[in-house]
This record gives sequence, structure tokens and C-alpha cells, in this order.
Amino acid sequence: VGPEEANSYSVLVEAYYKTGQKDKAIKVCETMFDKVYPNAQAYFVLGLSYDHLEMRDEAIAAYKKALEISPADVSAMTKLADLYNDKKQYGQALQFCLNALMVAPSDTRALKQSVEAYIGLGKEEEAEMSCQRILETDKEDSGFLARDYFYLGTLFQSYSDKKIENLERASRYYKEAIALDASYAQAYQRLGNIYSGSFRYPEFDQPQQAREFFKKAIEINPKEKETYYWFGNFLSFHKAHQEAINYLEQAIKIDERYADAYLKLSEEHVFLSDYLKAIELCEKLIKLDPFNSGAYRYLAFAYQHSGENDKELTMLYKAIEVNPGDAQAYSSIAFHYRVSGDLEKAVEFANKALALDKDIPRVYETLGIVCHMKGDSGNAEKYLKKAVELDPRSEMQNNLGFFYLDSKRYNEALGPLEEAIKYCKSSTLAKAYHNLGSAYYALGDLSKAKAALIKAVELYRQYGPKDRVESLRRLIERFS
Repeated sequence: VGPEEANSYSVLVEAYYKTGQKDKAIKVCETMFDKVYPNAQAYFVLGLSYDHLEMRDEAIAAYKKALEISPADVSAMTKLADLYNDKKQYGQALQFCLNALMVAPSDTRALKQSVEAYIGLGKEEEAEMSCQRILETDKEDSGFLARDYFYLGTLFQSYSDKKIENLERASRYYKEAIALDASYAQAYQRLGNIYSGSFRYPEFDQPQQAREFFKKAIEINPKEKETYYWFGNFLSFHKAHQEAINYLEQAIKIDERYADAYLKLSEEHVFLSDYLKAIELCEKLIKLDPFNSGAYRYLAFAYQHSGENDKELTMLYKAIEVNPGDAQAYSSIAFHYRVSGDLEKAVEFANKALALDKDIPRVYETLGIVCHMKGDSGNAEKYLKKAVELDPRSEMQNNLGFFYLDSKRYNEALGPLEEAIKYCKSSTLAKAYHNLGSAYYALGDLSKAKAALIKAVELYRQYGPKDRVESLRRLIERFS
């Protein structure tokens, strides 16, 4: 098989994939793998096909075959660097970048991948040097330079969890892109994302500025679906759910197959207790893309909140059937088993999730709660703190607060519970107020306890479980 026939195979792979026949697409790749030796370009095309199918290990094997035949193939090296960066194996990614740069010292693809590898390794000075080499290469062309600044901004933003300096660099690079091109809508959209408050750093919690950046991006390019999507996420984070729905629906009007918008829109309807609409959206997405594991996960989320726990678990197992590498699905199964009381299975699936991705807050939350239920306070606190470390602006704070409350460490409970109230939604927000009221009650501050518990009652009436309303109401009456 030569390059031209390999390209024909690649087109067939894409056609099968788009029509939901992933098994046939994989079969074509497997057939192709056995036939293309010793043609480097054909192996490269095969790597692209596997990459398209998100079969990263197979893509890596194909690109490495291309390199065996053609050791100076810079395109194969940069693709391998990209894949190893995705796998967070930054040392290997960097080695392929350096090899590529020995062959082509000004190759911007290799330089950009080296920036990501250096950031992942925590080598910010080396990352900055690669950035300057990229900018120097394109300094004579303001259009290319603006795009370089934007790309570098996206890289540093994607590693903002490591340190605030990465987010600061991202913000600076986006503003440099705008200085070169005032109509750079995507740069405004990214700045809106940075200042939305969804990151862990209070310095970037500037919702009014974020709103202005998103609006500017839409003004410049009203047909960019991602701006509506991220604006919707921003509004959801600030609990403006109906407004979020409006923008997410607009994203889907622009692209009726926009999977991420369907998933977020489904989640918004769950927050508003409109479970039927949430289920309808997920089912529509499944018809559009039967191999989208996220659609099954979000459908499970809707079933969970509507009380259909059997259907929830069925959908989660379906998610890992269509995508065995979906770490979030394993995490959600662990959560399900923890809630249903099957602690051993909860731990089993939590560990499976960690084997795929060690940075999922929900997994550590599950392990922390399981340890607490088993009386292992030391590990419970360790895991719950890890969950908060990974996602400080979330309901993870409520779980840590409850752990302290249940351990009679009432003063330590106050901080996490106050934080939880800022970020929790619907029934989880009710629990946060309930826990905070209980902590104040234990500390003898009846005024603050009453205020928190009254708020909890209001939210339980709205979101449930409603059986807690009467018992809390009687407790509040005793304060009067």
C-alpha cells in the first residue's frame, strides 16, 4: 500500500466514523497497518486515522513505524510530541520536540509542542525561551504573530492549575494578540474565560470584565459557537441558569451537532429540575453521535437527579462500553456505588478512574467519603483535601466541611462550608447551608445557625429532599 491508497483508506475511516460505524473504521485501520510497510508516508496517514479515532496508543505505534523508515520525518516527530503531551508524558514529548528541532531548528510545530512539554515539566524559563523563538520566527508578519500570541495563550491557560503565573502569561499573550489584531474575537472570548471566576485564583474573579469580553467577542463574530458555549458556562458558574440556557441554545443553532453545548445545556436543565428536557437533549445527541460517551454520562446524571438510579448505572456502563478510556465515566460509577452503599465497588471503580486520570476531583471525593464511612479519618481528610485542591470552587468544599462537622471539628468546618455556599447549586447548596447551620449550632452561635437553616429549608422545598423540611423547621422553632 502506497501513500495514495493509504489516503483512500483514511477517507474510508472518516466516512465510517461519521456514520457511527467505529468498529468498521478500526477494522480498516487494522487491515491497513499490516499492508503499508515499508512506506513511511502511508504509516503517517495511518497514524492520522488512529488519531482521528482517539486511539492514541495505536496512533503512536503508527507514527513510530514511520520514523523507523524515515528517521528525519519532522511531521511524525511533532505528532508524537503532541500525543505524548496529551498523555501528560512530557519528558517523552520533549525528546521528540528536540529531535525535530535538530532536523528543522525553526519548525514552529515542534517549538509549540516544546512549550507545552516545558510547561508540563514545570520548566517555565525554558518554555518562555521557546515562546520567544516562535515569536521571532513570525515577527515580520503581524497576522502570524497575532495567531502565535493566541496559541501560546491557550497553552499557558491550559496549565493554569499548576500556578497563577501561567494564567497571567495567558492573559498577557491574549492582550498582545488583540493589540496586533483588534478584531481577534477568539482572544476576547479566552479573556472572558480567564476572568470568569471559574479558576482557582481570586485575582481573576472579575465577572463584569468577563461579561464585557464575551460580549465583545460576540459583537466581532456573532457566528462563533464556542463564544456562546463559554459564555453559557460563565453564566452557569454564576448561577444565572436561564440566561446560560439562552446562550447554549444559540451555540446549538449555529452547529446542531455541537456535542459540548448539548451536554452543558442538559446539565442546566437538571439544575432547574427539568429532567425530561435534559434527557431529551442527551438522547438527541446520542442519535447524532452514538459513540459520544459524554452523552451517556450526562444522561446518567439526569437519571440520577430524577431518581431513576437503575437507568443511571446502565447509561454509565454504556459510556465505558463505547469509550473504555472515559475516566469520568469510571468516576461516576464509583460515585454511584458509594451512594448506594457498595463501598468495595466504589473503591474498585475509583481506582480504575485514577489509572486513566489522576486529576479528577470526584474520584478523591469518593475515596475520602468511603474512608470516612469506614472510620479511616486520616485518609478521609487527605483525599477530601486533594479533591478541594483540584477543584476549590465547587461542592468539594461541602464534603470537606461535612467531614470536619461529623468529626466534631466545628471551627475547621466553617471555612470550607462558607466557600461551598459560593459555588454549590440546587440540592447541594441546601446541604451546604444545612451543614453550616449545624456547625454554628454546635458552636453556640444560634443567630447564624438559624439564618443558615432557614435558607436550607427554602432550598430543600425547591430542590428536595423535602422530608428534611419539617425536621429542620421544628429545630428552627426551638431557637425562637
